[in-house]
Amino acid sequence: MLLLAPIDLRDDQRMEIRIQVPDIQFLFAIFKLADSPDNQDYELPVVNYSPHGLGLLISENEYSLAPRLCSGYEIKGIRLYAESALTLVDGIVRHVTRIEEGEYSGHFLLGIESATALRFER
Repeated sequence: MLLLAPIDLRDDQRMEIRIQVPDIQFLFAIFKLADSPDNQDYELPVVNYSPHGLGLLISENEYSLAPRLCSGYEIKGIRLYAESALTLVDGIVRHVTRIEEGEYSGHFLLGIESATALRFER
């Protein structure tokens, strides 16, 4: 996790400008299933995330994925993409939940827990 403290520019004697890192907004995740015979990459949009959790949307195109992901299934090498960043994490499936209402009604939410902190803070 990246923690940035406030900078007092009055005491800053550096010759170069320092760039502050903004909060990261993850856009999508790409991963493979270890037991997949076709070695397929799955690309799912990130719906939400917390410091140690990730919510991915399983849409109609990927419905066949939902029954294969039971609670406790380990996914290694999840690549999380942001607009200008990439990070690699391992995770454990905590739930696959059918969304009953709203914009994503009928789709599934894949909840993944990661031991690696996913949040960048200023």
